[in-house]
Amino acid sequence: MIQFYLNSLNQNTVNEHDNHYTQYSDIEKELIEYSPYFENKVIMLCCDKPYISEFWNFFQTNIKNLSIPMVVSTFWSNEQKFPAKMTILTKNGVSEKPLKGNGDFLSEEIRNIMSYVDVVVTNPPFSNGMFSSFLQQLKQLGKKFIVIGPTQSAYDGKVFGMFKNGEVSMGHNYDMKFSDQLDGGKLRRKQTSWFTNLDTPEKGDFPQNNRNIGDYQKYDNINAINVDFIKDIPTNYNGMIGVPPSVINKIDLNLYDLIDSKENLTINGKRVPRRYIIQRKNSQRNVAESLSERIFKNFKSMLY
Repeated sequence: MIQFYLNSLNQNTVNEHDNHYTQYSDIEKELIEYSPYFENKVIMLCCDKPYISEFWNFFQTNIKNLSIPMVVSTFWSNEQKFPAKMTILTKNGVSEKPLKGNGDFLSEEIRNIMSYVDVVVTNPPFSNGMFSSFLQQLKQLGKKFIVIGPTQSAYDGKVFGMFKNGEVSMGHNYDMKFSDQLDGGKLRRKQTSWFTNLDTPEKGDFPQNNRNIGDYQKYDNINAINVDFIKDIPTNYNGMIGVPPSVINKIDLNLYDLIDSKENLTINGKRVPRRYIIQRKNSQRNVAESLSERIFKNFKSMLY
């Protein structure tokens, strides 16, 4: 059962990360890449106040151009003056309906509304593990999504598992600036990324690097080489490679398997920062095939 983190949330407990508003330019830059997916789809903004949220403004501006039949927006509120409600946008106008609860995006009421839509698009709260729970809810409901989250959440066991299983990937853009509502709307850059389970264009392989594998250091506690900079990832190596977590925004998971996330690796007894362990796809299979071929050749030579 998913915990309802927001049920006890109030203005005194709001985390600073939950008061940052996405800029229209960043939303437009990312969402325009998914234009074909929006056609004839019902979109849900489950953390967005109409007219305040730039997500709402984007879809209100482009609802006809993107051939979207309906946009549904909900938001959390515990204020009697501004109670939680559902706002529906179509090409014919806007209508509103009060919610029974407070608009908690993990509540049964919002889950029920979410079950009827096609694509969820939003910038949910990041704090208290809510982003991870949010992605798990979308997974459980089988929803398509394009959402913003903290890049470091990819370290989370459940979120990392989704990356590893191909259930989520990074979008096109990252490290965006947000309007800080606790500091008069001042723009602040945050380590954030777009997370999606829609198809994204292949990012391609890393620049050709045929550096001698013997030049790379190996870990003490895992059979993998260490790479400190993405530009140094060898393209002529099929073994396991430890890379900085920032690779998650640049790696093409059509070419590489994301094997593990390690934070206790050492080289010559000295601990190194967290590493993602990657390996070229099919390399393990190719090694197995090569071994089988050698066995077959040896067996064949014994017969003749």
